[in-house]
Amino acid sequence: MNAAGASHRWPDPDLFCMKALHRLSVTADAVLAGQGLSTRQARQLTAGLRALCESYDEATHPAVVAAVRAASRALALKRSPVLTLATHARGLLDLTFRLRAEGPPAHPGPRPE
Repeated sequence: MNAAGASHRWPDPDLFCMKALHRLSVTADAVLAGQGLSTRQARQLTAGLRALCESYDEATHPAVVAAVRAASRALALKRSPVLTLATHARGLLDLTFRLRAEGPPAHPGPRPE
């Protein structure tokens, strides 16, 4: 559990493999760098962001919950600019990699009485 009393949760590599995360990362970075994307790449970005949101099903980390909700709202608009979707994708990817690097949270042990 973290200080807020919630455990970390991140995508299972079996559900959303690192290769897909890397591809999504490259595409999001290209959009944020101002490079044009093909229609196919834009669809891949949207699909990748949707898959990333779904892989965080029932996430409990407060930062992840907020990021997933914002990204899901953007996806629900159907006409969100690719730049907006890329920004959300980059934010979720950064959280994903940070949480993976931190590893599972340490058990806090028994509470002092």
